[in-house]
Amino acid sequence: MTDMQRQYKDSANLNARIAIHVKYGPPGKAFSVADTGLITANAKVLDIGCGPARFWAVNAAALPAGLELTLADQSQGMVDEAVQTVAAVKGKFRAVTGKVADVCALPFADRTFDVVTAMHMLYHASDKDRAVAEIARVLKPGGVLIATTNGNDNFIELEALTAHVFGALPDQLRSTSFSLESGHPHLERHFNEVAVHAGTDILRVTDAQDVVNFIRSYPPGSDATGEQLQRLDAELAGRMKAQDGIFPITRIAGYMVARGPRR
Repeated sequence: MTDMQRQYKDSANLNARIAIHVKYGPPGKAFSVADTGLITANAKVLDIGCGPARFWAVNAAALPAGLELTLADQSQGMVDEAVQTVAAVKGKFRAVTGKVADVCALPFADRTFDVVTAMHMLYHASDKDRAVAEIARVLKPGGVLIATTNGNDNFIELEALTAHVFGALPDQLRSTSFSLESGHPHLERHFNEVAVHAGTDILRVTDAQDVVNFIRSYPPGSDATGEQLQRLDAELAGRMKAQDGIFPITRIAGYMVARGPRR
């Protein structure tokens, strides 16, 4: 099992990261794919790298009717959880299926989907260019790719804290290999039209344990010794005391919309 497969064999690590966004995200979401109007009624949708598919359950009321949803991930455990999550939403989706799939070798026919969503996952692809080419292949001629990702300086405070305590940069925190800045060229090679929508806000964390849980959800934090965890607690406490009990985290995130897939 690879490090990536261990990280995402189920949703535990991912949920630790999502929790900090849910708890401290400013009122009024910076953006939501569900509110863009890009997902249209009765569309055939592929969510590649679906994770636990929380997006589809939480935003069900805002989504159009009649969606035929395919939930795909490299982990069978994640796919099973995703299907269960979405199946619990009654009467919203025309069909929901799960599929174990690698974005670099999608097991779907050409021109199958109206919409492909790739939410905070293309930076995990082993070959970004191949992944985008595969997405373009399975989209219908009028189809659209919606790829959410982070900016290069997203969560820079957490990166600095991790590097200070562990002497190493975090494995999973940065998304520079397919960020709002670096992802655009990959998309332009396989789509005729690409637009970037970005937003910045601040998460003001008041519970140190939420920061610790986040850092421990990926290496090197997930492999921390007892001594390193004590150092993390002490360093974090000092930083929060100096900022009136708050650990501010800069969040830079958004989505890219790609149209006109090239074959």
